[in-house]
Amino acid sequence: MLDRWAMWLCIFVLSLCYHHGNAVVRALDLTDAEIKDLAQKMRDADYDRPKFDTEFLVNFHDYKNKSINYASKPLFNLTQPSLLERPVYKALLDLTEGFFTPRVGIAEMSSEKKDQAQLAFINNVTNSSPFMQLYNVLREKNHTFATGNATLSKSLTDLWFGMFSRSQVLDSSTFEHVFLGEIKKGQVIGMHNWVVMNKYENNETDINKTLHYRGYIEKRADIIMGANFLWGRRKKPYGSFFIGTSPAFDFSLFTMCILARRDEKCEVIIDECPVSVVSRAMQWNGTSVISTVFPIPGNSSWRCDANFERRKMLAASLRPPILFHEFA
Repeated sequence: MLDRWAMWLCIFVLSLCYHHGNAVVRALDLTDAEIKDLAQKMRDADYDRPKFDTEFLVNFHDYKNKSINYASKPLFNLTQPSLLERPVYKALLDLTEGFFTPRVGIAEMSSEKKDQAQLAFINNVTNSSPFMQLYNVLREKNHTFATGNATLSKSLTDLWFGMFSRSQVLDSSTFEHVFLGEIKKGQVIGMHNWVVMNKYENNETDINKTLHYRGYIEKRADIIMGANFLWGRRKKPYGSFFIGTSPAFDFSLFTMCILARRDEKCEVIIDECPVSVVSRAMQWNGTSVISTVFPIPGNSSWRCDANFERRKMLAASLRPPILFHEFA
């Protein structure tokens, strides 16, 4: 029998870890200040994100009006579509090609091609500059994820692609929910990535998978927004997502917040704009899995607005004014 001190030691050790699927994941010990610092470093290292004013335009339109079914123009306008051919974008979009079934309650299928596509995505994000910021911290903290490339790849694959059940069968994963979106009880759940949403907006082959933007609920500069939209005929009354970030940034930031602030708010500041990244855990088959992780716009801030104005002025000074175009 354990003595009292041994028992308390066990409790302390378990408090630093959590089970995910069949694995035990150690929490990443970061202060609030360290989290904010790392998040901004990821932002600064996000070299694959498009330039907001020239390569990437956002048609915000008006605040969501219940009488309007669709906005007059798509939400996103990529003036440089070649951006989507960059490896990390292509790796994400390849995973939208029929590997996952969005409807909850239908078992997901496994295949060698699916495993290869998932591995390609993991390899691309872990080789990105935003993720290297996280990896450096993982090494400094002697986190188990950073004990080798094979361990890192398997740990992230288990964390993001490990399957669990939302409705009696193995029908979901953290990745599918967060990046691709799912359908449950006739409504859209998840779907917190603008790159995938942009693809759905431009889908002309399957009306049931075409995204229709209806208007914004809230927005913060060129960083983040909350919107109302339809996916086919299914509603998403409110969905929040980063604007114009690379898939590697989203993945890296979400992973940091899952590890450091699991099942609670992970408060960050991106270019002076407050953002809360929320992760939620659920119990499945006796273990804890990440049901979702998503960003929420923080309080409106004059620093956020001022920083955005400075960046717009700098961009305008570097090119002919006629090229600058932003939709209100």
